[in-house]
Amino acid sequence: MALKFRLGEKECRFCALLEFSMWGNKKYFRCTKGRFDDAWGTQFFTWQGIWRPNKKVALAQKDCPYFNMHRQIKLISRRGRP
Repeated sequence: MALKFRLGEKECRFCALLEFSMWGNKKYFRCTKGRFDDAWGTQFFTWQGIWRPNKKVALAQKDCPYFNMHRQIKLISRRGRP
């Protein structure tokens, strides 16, 4: 699988710190380090918001000091994560 990913580029979809949650039939993720959180509590985002970052996700992943590459990066696809 060809990934348009340069080593060192910090994208949430490739980060091992995403925590998975299912609500209804949608996959939701949050950052275990609280990078999406706001003043009112923990924020979860659908996989679509992680794959093609919305403004909040793009801001969170920019210069993230906690980024940790997922071990199974080659298995991460638009459908989800391992």
